[in-house]
This record gives sequence, C-alpha cells and structure tokens, in this order.
Amino acid sequence: MHLIDHIDWASLEPMKKEEVVGSWEDVNSSRISQRDIHIALNNLACILADIEQSEESAKLFRQLQDSGYVLNGYAFSKYIYSIWKSEGLGAVREVMVANKSFEFPELTKHSSTLVEIGDQI
Repeated sequence: MHLIDHIDWASLEPMKKEEVVGSWEDVNSSRISQRDIHIALNNLACILADIEQSEESAKLFRQLQDSGYVLNGYAFSKYIYSIWKSEGLGAVREVMVANKSFEFPELTKHSSTLVEIGDQI
C-alpha cells in the first residue's frame, strides 16, 4: 500500500482569501478545506494503526505533522503504537522526548496495548 506516497502535500497549503466569482451553483458548491483534508488523513492514519498497517500509519502521521497538523491525544497514541510496532522502542523514546505535549500514561488511556511498554519508556 503506497497511497501515502502519492499525496500532493503542496496542494494542502492554506489558500489565500479570494473573491468568489461565478454562477450561483459555483458559489454554493461544496468545498473541501485544508482542515477537512487533514482530519480525513488523520482518521486514515488511525485506521491504518488499528488494522496493523504500522509503517504506513507512522509515515502518514509524520507527513501530517510535517504539514503543520497537530495530533490530539488519541491520534498521538495511535502514532506511538505504530512507531512501536514498525520501528521499535528506541524510536518511541525519540518521539516521546521530542514531543512534550503528552505524558505516556495519558496515551495508554487511548491505546491500552501501550501499557506493555510503559516501564521501558
């Protein structure tokens, strides 16, 4: 599964405020915002973690963070889980040291299997 490699991250850049010009249908058409896209990709990364596609999940979470998206506690716990399963404890330690937003016990509330590595972090 290499869908993540084909995401055009540059297209997610915030759009400048523009004047709306066009027909009534154009004005009232559905538009997907950058935030909506980030949320959808966040949800995909969480699903990938749940179905044990750890490498893809970790990669997508990294790309989301690189594009400026901030993970909430639930998503960060899935990210840590994916890193643990795909890269090992050393990588988990590095990510935890780099991100001071969440304490490890808080993450186990969202991903209970992380309890297994709690005393090793």
